[in-house]
Amino acid sequence: LSVSDPTRLLQDATEEEQARHLAANGAASEMFERLCRGFLEGGHSLLYGGKPSFGFTEQLADVARQRHQNPNVSTHIFGYLAEAYWKPEFGDGPVHDDSAIRYLRMKCAKRPDETATLHAIRNLTGMRERQTRDLDVRIVFGGDRLPPGEGPKTRLAPGVLEEAYITLRMGKPLLVIGGFGGASQMIADALLGKLDPADVAEWVEHFIEPPPLTDGSPGVDCATMLAQFSSLAVLRNGLTDGENRVLLETTKYDTAEALVRIAVRRIAENRRS
Repeated sequence: LSVSDPTRLLQDATEEEQARHLAANGAASEMFERLCRGFLEGGHSLLYGGKPSFGFTEQLADVARQRHQNPNVSTHIFGYLAEAYWKPEFGDGPVHDDSAIRYLRMKCAKRPDETATLHAIRNLTGMRERQTRDLDVRIVFGGDRLPPGEGPKTRLAPGVLEEAYITLRMGKPLLVIGGFGGASQMIADALLGKLDPADVAEWVEHFIEPPPLTDGSPGVDCATMLAQFSSLAVLRNGLTDGENRVLLETTKYDTAEALVRIAVRRIAENRRS
């Protein structure tokens, strides 16, 4: 699951609109925590990638431990960490186990004459590819639409967009909670045919040109990623078109949570059949 804080989820809203939204729904982070807790209590595992929120992750680990009433419970939370986010106290190995949490170190050999920025981008892409191979369903919610700050370009695409794009490329189910802003709303708007080409052209200018792939062929830029979200059929998530449209646009947390749970149940049933 991917999430951003409420101000980023509502980054295009006025202060008054944000205040009304939060008064009606509570903080977006509360919905994210509720989703995570519900899946852990149901016996599912959670996977995330990128920069971890260690305090929040530890809270979720407590949920997993309490469910099993065993401090040495089998792992239910997996953190896929790019090299820059690996903590020294985790040691030099590829894995660090911390009771209900397993951190996986995603290394990426630097190419000759490769800049530090391009190396970091390839490391993050590789991390997202590994995570996607391991997951059963991806849920995207919020996420940064633009890079932070006004410095040099250092990002290939919003992390949530690249995660969703890789999910499609690997044929895994994707659930998009789009009604709360951020990169997830951009994906939702693309799926619903609501994007303005002029806005997309301006947005692309904030991101770096992609590095070439391992075989030397051109990399995939953020506009190409976004263009893959051209039909609800690409989602393969167990929901009907009508249900997906609601999930893409609803601003009610309870509705979004209910649809996510329906989809996960159907995906699990289809895997068993």
